[in-house]
Amino acid sequence: IQCIMVALVCLFPQMVMHYKSSAVQLDQQQINKQFDSIQIPGIGGGPGGFDLSAPPGLAPPKP
Repeated sequence: IQCIMVALVCLFPQMVMHYKSSAVQLDQQQINKQFDSIQIPGIGGGPGGFDLSAPPGLAPPKP
């Protein structure tokens, strides 16, 4: 059965390729514009950043 299916696809490729003509067309400039507007949060305690200091209960004791 698999050999028959491979032969049919080789003889009639339009059976599996007819959806290729309706593929989504992407605009590279629009994609670049969307990627430029992405904001990656920085490291630090400020708004939108990551606070990497120790939690209050795990801070080392002060001398």
